[in-house]
Amino acid sequence: MPKSSRTLPAQPYLGHSARLGDVIGAIQVLGSTPWHAIKKEHWDSYFGSAHSTGDGQWDVVFEQHPEVFRLAENGDVALRWRFAYDKSFDPRKGIDYTPEGRDLLTDDERDKLHRKPLSADQVGALMNIAIELHARALAQVQESRWWIPIASSFVGGLVGAVLGFLGSILAAHIKGS
Repeated sequence: MPKSSRTLPAQPYLGHSARLGDVIGAIQVLGSTPWHAIKKEHWDSYFGSAHSTGDGQWDVVFEQHPEVFRLAENGDVALRWRFAYDKSFDPRKGIDYTPEGRDLLTDDERDKLHRKPLSADQVGALMNIAIELHARALAQVQESRWWIPIASSFVGGLVGAVLGFLGSILAAHIKGS
């Protein structure tokens, strides 16, 4: 995985309002494309522009979500789940070879094999995982703000008490004049 000069945010799903959409879109494309990995020079044609980055580039999305994506040093990106499968799928013919069938292929034919696409259920499961991670990140941020209503009430009460005290002093001063 390439080293980045950027530091990873604590909550990458919350880095931009469109991040979840970018992650889900990339999961759909990478899960269903016949090729298990997409070269960097083809990212724009497969994914379009990333909506969650200022420059429309996908590098940040893939780097910040290693739980889903595998970014190779040469710029190929793939879903991690697809690496659970052997290279047995011929994307040009749409054939998933058995181990016995692969043994009958030439070395050149075997070199052109990819990992098979994910099923619709598997793609759906990955999308649900991304949604769950996003929801947990939101919940964590909301939980970290528990003190805000308490502090607001305290400050409001303190301001009210100070104003009341100053009002009574002013009233006494006016009455005494």
